[in-house]
Amino acid sequence: MKDYYHYFVNKGNHLNKNNILKQEEYRFKTFNQNTALQIIQQIIEAAKAYDKPFASRIVYRDKIIAEYSELENTSWLNRKEKVCYETKHSSYSIFLNNIQFHLYDFMIDDESYGICGGSFPLYENDEFVGTITFTGLRPQEDHGVIIQVLEKVFQERN
Repeated sequence: MKDYYHYFVNKGNHLNKNNILKQEEYRFKTFNQNTALQIIQQIIEAAKAYDKPFASRIVYRDKIIAEYSELENTSWLNRKEKVCYETKHSSYSIFLNNIQFHLYDFMIDDESYGICGGSFPLYENDEFVGTITFTGLRPQEDHGVIIQVLEKVFQERN
């Protein structure tokens, strides 16, 4: 993980923090199986544009309620989710903050964490209730797919 982390830190190409994080904007009043299926279907559609294998999972109240994978190994889903669960922030937010403040350096050497883009916190009102996770692209793209889908979902609700 350490080499992977440093590769992406040094590569740059980090999307504008203010435009991409949007964690506070995407909180659900209610969340259920139908919402999860809508999101996972839209993630599948959005990911097709990249023409690369990917995996996505939605965990709600500690249960997987929607999942799709074209990958043999989905360990990155678990690793990214762990970052999100422990911090209650997106794994991409933690990645970007760690570049500057180094508060999560302990996660870099621990193979059970994926401190990179791809897991987004799921909030119902103000309660953290799970994660939306995507993997298969570059970290900022993994995060971007989730944001793209959430933007669409929230536009449709208004």
